[in-house]
Amino acid sequence: MSPTVKSGVSIRLAAVTDIPPVAEIERASFGDPWSEAAFRALHGMRGAIFLVAGRSETYSIAGYVIA
Repeated sequence: MSPTVKSGVSIRLAAVTDIPPVAEIERASFGDPWSEAAFRALHGMRGAIFLVAGRSETYSIAGYVIA
């Protein structure tokens, strides 16, 4: 199955360049948001899953998930 869904959004591993827009979504969504530094520390951490949903046509980040 392709990671691209009908809405034009694809799911992929987060890149370092995705951290600022992810932090922006975090700040807009939560009263006590994670800092950009916290996302940077998490990125690439062994055992962590950090995915982003990106709009295919604009390459902008639509959302993220961390597990």
